[in-house]
Amino acid sequence: SELLSKFRPVMLKSNGTVDYELSHTDSSKKLDGVTASDISNTSYDGNAMVEVGKLWLKCYEDTNYEYCKISTTKVDDSYKCYAHMRDSTTELDNIYLPMYEGSLVSNKLRSLSGRSIINSYTGTQEISYAKANGTNWNIIDWSSVKLIENLLILLGKSTNSQATFGYGHYSGGSSSGALLTTGTTDTKGMFYGSSKNDAVKVFYLENWYGDIN
Repeated sequence: SELLSKFRPVMLKSNGTVDYELSHTDSSKKLDGVTASDISNTSYDGNAMVEVGKLWLKCYEDTNYEYCKISTTKVDDSYKCYAHMRDSTTELDNIYLPMYEGSLVSNKLRSLSGRSIINSYTGTQEISYAKANGTNWNIIDWSSVKLIENLLILLGKSTNSQATFGYGHYSGGSSSGALLTTGTTDTKGMFYGSSKNDAVKVFYLENWYGDIN
């Protein structure tokens, strides 16, 4: 659909430019499905990310319900592309969300496959490690989180995203050894989930909820 086409898995250079697109069914390969990608390469100057094209939301509420309309185009001025607004006047065509939970490599917060994720740092420290990747790098912001949450409700036709898309890794502890290694869903496509205590994947985003999130 037009909405799903707004998402694509890519390798994003540290300078903010897309290096190349990843296979949609096996992210260990480039888009051609043959050439090996850099999703596990700690020497790569960038990270495995999900590109999200601009989407507009109109959210409001009354005494009984909360409403959120989502559009691939700007219907009118009441629709806002919150996740794509750098400030009140600057809109970005695309934003980039980490494909994987963060791992620490040479004092940088990285999004790479086959890594143990960080689990013992403060939010301030995580922000510092994210910014160490380069200009405009940071952790996921609130507007991006809400965008994905609202999209899951829209596509799943339910506020119970776990029941619809997969329960995720919901128990086992928060110690490093209890958490999932990144990349367990590399060959699972755009969405993956089950009713088991397992990894979940939505819009190419691995463990968007559950595990340490």
